[in-house]
Amino acid sequence: MRHIVIYYDYYTYQYSRDDLKELPYLTMCIKESLRLTPTVPAAIREVTKPLTLNGIQLEPGTQLELNIWALHHNRNVWGEDHMVHFS
Repeated sequence: MRHIVIYYDYYTYQYSRDDLKELPYLTMCIKESLRLTPTVPAAIREVTKPLTLNGIQLEPGTQLELNIWALHHNRNVWGEDHMVHFS
């Protein structure tokens, strides 16, 4: 295992996304935290042209809501242990 010790003056250093490339475990923890507790519970979109979705015809003006929490806790995607926290 590789250990990285970073000494920066956190008052003046400008952190960027590139810094996360050097910290893969931290990146995984952040992503898993956001999966378990999404900051946005849902996304709403409006159909702008006729659309068929799973055999259902949707007309322009129809609003669709995507439940992000449900998507991030889908057993078919994440498995039966999707709520088991590691320690």
